[in-house]
Amino acid sequence: MKMKLGVVNVVSASILDKWGYLALQEKNLRRVMGNDVEIVYESGNNCIEETSIELLFNPFFTFLDGKVLLEKLYKLQESGCDGVIISCSLDPVLAEARSLLKIPVVGAVEACVYSACMAGPKFGFLVHRDRRCKEMTEDAVWRYGLQGRMSPSVYGSERYDELVLDAFKNPELVREEIVNGCKEVLEQGAHSVILGSTSLANLATACGISSIPGYDAPVFDPICVGAKMIEYRVGLQRSLGIPPTSHAGTYRPFPEAHRKEAMSVFEFAN
Repeated sequence: MKMKLGVVNVVSASILDKWGYLALQEKNLRRVMGNDVEIVYESGNNCIEETSIELLFNPFFTFLDGKVLLEKLYKLQESGCDGVIISCSLDPVLAEARSLLKIPVVGAVEACVYSACMAGPKFGFLVHRDRRCKEMTEDAVWRYGLQGRMSPSVYGSERYDELVLDAFKNPELVREEIVNGCKEVLEQGAHSVILGSTSLANLATACGISSIPGYDAPVFDPICVGAKMIEYRVGLQRSLGIPPTSHAGTYRPFPEAHRKEAMSVFEFAN
């Protein structure tokens, strides 16, 4: 299906490009979406490398960065994107974006947890080795009302942490670490694995890890699942006229007569 997909990464493009993350993400999404889909990328605040990951896990700085992310999402809509995905396993500014934009907006983890529910009764997360990542991912599942479907989360190995930056140039370096982590998630009672870190997800997809031998259990990459969810939502909108977001309550948009004035007051890109 021909469409224009917008992808917003939270960490700045300069840092992601330096690591080799962007090239890997682009390759994975191109493989999943095909050549009919135009993919446009934006990213969050520029910050020094040492603080880029810390920013993701700090609620105060996530709030500060939220305005930038919303401006980038709005820019993608105004440039003609049919739908946008927030490429972050914490699904930041999702509600805010849905009350602002007129196109489908998908959170990566949100798309994954509902997809995983169709694969089996329980799903579990393999997460970045940081307690905050685990807690914030689990908080997201509570927001989506699926806490009863979630088995215990599992941290990635210390060796994975040591190899991850080099692995963006050679994903096979961490294949065994990812597979072993996924097995541990399944042993905790999950029927499928969600990769609760975009780095883990990019590397797993680059290695072709989509199921675990001996278990025949799915492994979900939130970025790729989210992108396909956008394709699905755009298809429903085009073929059946189903609105991308309900304006019946929570996501009711700001009155159009005052929208530009409000954006100007808060120095929002317009």
